[in-house]
Amino acid sequence: MVSLNDGEDPHFRKAQLEPALCPPSCPRPCEQVCPVQAIVFERPLDGFSGVVDSVCYGCGRCLTICPIDQITARSYVFTPTAVAPLVLAGVDAVEIHTQVGRLADFSRLWQAIAPYVPQLKLVAISCPDDDGLIDYLWSLHDLIAPLPCALIWQTDGRPMSGDIGEGATKAAVKLGRKVLAAKLPGFVQLAGGTNRQTVSKLQALGLTKQTAEQSSYIAGVAYGSYARSLLAPVLEALEHRSTANLEPDAGIPLRLENYPDLLWQAIDYAHRFVSELKQLQPQRSPAPISTSSTTIPSTTLSRRFPCS
Repeated sequence: MVSLNDGEDPHFRKAQLEPALCPPSCPRPCEQVCPVQAIVFERPLDGFSGVVDSVCYGCGRCLTICPIDQITARSYVFTPTAVAPLVLAGVDAVEIHTQVGRLADFSRLWQAIAPYVPQLKLVAISCPDDDGLIDYLWSLHDLIAPLPCALIWQTDGRPMSGDIGEGATKAAVKLGRKVLAAKLPGFVQLAGGTNRQTVSKLQALGLTKQTAEQSSYIAGVAYGSYARSLLAPVLEALEHRSTANLEPDAGIPLRLENYPDLLWQAIDYAHRFVSELKQLQPQRSPAPISTSSTTIPSTTLSRRFPCS
C-alpha cells in the first residue's frame, strides 16, 4: 500500500530545527517529548544533532514545547501527475488522506490515480471529522464510483494520538460510529487515537463483526503511533546491533528480516493487534527465515507519498 495526500496533512510533514540556535542551558523538552526519539543531540554514532527525518512521523508534539519557538514543520506536497507514475506502478492498494472542503484537490489526485485503478485491490480514504463530513464523503464516493475493488472509509478520529493515553480512543470510536451511521458503500475502519482499549470498546458497544446485532459494524482498526510505541524496543535493539557493528556487510541496509529473533518479536506484536478482530494463529517455520520472502504482517502497511 502507498499513502497519498491531496494537500497539506499532518501525516506528511517533518519537524525541523537548527541545533546551533539551541541555548546551552536548554533542558531540551523536544528531545523528551518525541515519542520515537527522532530529535537527537550529539548522537554517539556520528555526533549528529537535529531531527532524524527517517524517524520523524510528524506528530507535532515538539512544535509547541520549544522554549524559543524555533521548531517548525516542513510539509511534503507534490503534483499528483508527477508522483503517481513513480509510486503506483505495481501497487495494489492505495490510501488517500483528505480533509473536508478539498473536493477539487481530491479530484485532481484521483485523475492521476485513475489509470492505475484496474490493478487495485483496495482503496482507503482517510479523513478527520469536520462540519459537513458525511456530505463530503458522499461526494467522494460519487466521484470515484464505480470501483473494481474494496473501499475503506478510514475515520481519523484524533490523528497520531493513540500512544498519548487510553482516552484517545474515544474520539476514534465516536467518529467511526458517525460514519458507520451514514451507511456509505464500503467498509469503515478506525484510525487516529486507536490503542489497546479500542477493540474492547467496540465490543462493548456491539460494533465488531462478532458482536454487531445488525450488518453494520467496524470492519478494521489501523494502529499508528500506538503501534510505534510498542515496536520501539524492537527497533532500538535493531539500531543497537547496527551501532555495535554487527552487520555482516556494511553495504547491506539494516533490515529486521536479517534478525529472526527481532523479526518474531515484531510479528508477535502485530499478531496481538490482528487477533483481536481476526482469530489467526501465527505460523512459525522451523526453517531459517529467508530475507527475500519474509514479510511482517500488520493491520496497515504503507509508504507515504505526498501529492497536491
